[in-house]
Amino acid sequence: MSCPDQSLQHLPAPDAAACESLPSAQAPPVPKRTYQAGTLLYTKMGLVAVFFWLLWGGFCLRLMELVMPALLPLKLKSAHASNFTIGLIVVSIPAALNMILCPIISTWSDRHRGPRGRRIPFLFWPTPFIALFLVLTAYSTDLGTWLHHVATLHPGLTLSRAWAILIVLGICMVGDVPFYDPSLVASGPTFLDRTTKEDAKKIILRYGINNIRLFETPKDRKIFSKTKNILLLRNADALHAMERKAQSLGYRTFVGQGFVRGEAAEVGEELLRGLKNDGEMVLYGGETLVCVTNKKGKGGRNMDVVLGGLKHLKEGQVLLSIASDGVDNIVDAAGALADRDTLRKATKSGLDPGEFLLSNNSYLFFRRAGGAIKCGKTGSNVSDLMLVAQKKSKNKR
Repeated sequence: MSCPDQSLQHLPAPDAAACESLPSAQAPPVPKRTYQAGTLLYTKMGLVAVFFWLLWGGFCLRLMELVMPALLPLKLKSAHASNFTIGLIVVSIPAALNMILCPIISTWSDRHRGPRGRRIPFLFWPTPFIALFLVLTAYSTDLGTWLHHVATLHPGLTLSRAWAILIVLGICMVGDVPFYDPSLVASGPTFLDRTTKEDAKKIILRYGINNIRLFETPKDRKIFSKTKNILLLRNADALHAMERKAQSLGYRTFVGQGFVRGEAAEVGEELLRGLKNDGEMVLYGGETLVCVTNKKGKGGRNMDVVLGGLKHLKEGQVLLSIASDGVDNIVDAAGALADRDTLRKATKSGLDPGEFLLSNNSYLFFRRAGGAIKCGKTGSNVSDLMLVAQKKSKNKR
């Protein structure tokens, strides 16, 4: 066995303090796995976050694209807007804005360079406003009246002084409101506002809003002297067309006076009282109301009118009520038609008209008993059309 090198025995011992100050040996840190796409570098959690926000954003955008085009026309129709106005607001104006703004904003975004990237600033700032306006859609009716009477313009520049800068508009309308009042069809810069400051005050008090300054809208008719509004079609026009057809079939036909209103469940009985003799038909126009107690029920005001009058029908009588736009709250039905055979069939099937009426299920009743009218959307709306008829006697054609 060889001896160790003797020269090593004469080397000085290392300083203990110096040894303690030396860093201890450590294993090098394991680098996190990254994923690269072009100039973008992501960790695993970064990718998870990116995909989460992409999927969530896609879901919200898709929901908005599906809900708003379906909801907005209904909201406008409840405000008695014409089909022309609905098409303009829902389709034409957004398409025109997309055609003009999309090339500008997309080019601007492509050329933008900033600490937040190219797209985020263009998504970040509009999003709160979009969310806000989507929520305000539900309150648009009250906001419309409120804005009519709130001084939101520059101090001293009320609407009565600003009328000169409004563009003179001409609107062609299809009227579906009582008494054919154009201010109810499409209130705005082309019509004299029929609401008052007091109307807006009632809404403010209802929602507990304070410290709001109200003013009266222009009531001077000269402001609207250069505006021309053309009413293309009215409820009466549809009724007179029905009258001519009924007369050609040999019925003595009358058009009921006034605009039918009231609780739908009670209107049917009232209409039947207008029949006096065989071979008569009485036509009515209007819009009834329904007291909804079952939010899960399926029905509409026209079907409620017929269902409410069903038990009052006599032999040889017919009761009909239909929505002129082809949709009686339920897309599958425009209204209903019934006679005594309908009641007999319902009784035989164990269907109680009163129970279906109270549970707001008139559509389900007529789907089982028969009598639901399906014609599809007509593309026009001149309120509801109703008729009651008495069978002609045998000695008449």
